[in-house]
Amino acid sequence: MWNVIRMTGDPDSPKRSPRVQEEWARQQIQKYGRHSPWVRVNVLGEFPEAAFSEMPPALTRRYFTAEPARRPVPALQRLVRVEKHDLTTEPPPAAPYDLIVCRNVVIYFDRPMQERLFAAFADALATGGLLVLGKVETLFGPARDRLVLEEPRERIFRKPETAQTAQTAQTAQTE
Repeated sequence: MWNVIRMTGDPDSPKRSPRVQEEWARQQIQKYGRHSPWVRVNVLGEFPEAAFSEMPPALTRRYFTAEPARRPVPALQRLVRVEKHDLTTEPPPAAPYDLIVCRNVVIYFDRPMQERLFAAFADALATGGLLVLGKVETLFGPARDRLVLEEPRERIFRKPETAQTAQTAQTAQTE
């Protein structure tokens, strides 16, 4: 899974992650302070109780420590890799993916860059893989012919066996 998020370093633009690159972490702690709520969640991976209000208690117990300022359990931390990545200049890391989640990120780019990003996502998906976009985002450009819209309301697209299959499926959905 590749979860693409927009990261500006701004505390009002949170990024929740149990592990981050050490140098970046040091810079954020120095800039905002160790006790900043943003640093505690996004750099240190410590979540306040309020973050679990909508999470089923069984999942909270399974994946997070019990004490206040909950942290992901070590098994979960080992599954997550957080890294700085420039979508505009770098290829997708560690492709292919079964799932790419990119909600409300491409809206910050101009249309030509959006088309390039959508093509990169389509390239990075494994056959049968899913791309999830934000509810205000629309897939366009050449990638539209390569992915099948599975769930319009949630903006979920699937990469079919072949591009021809995608075009056939798109035509069938509009009829």
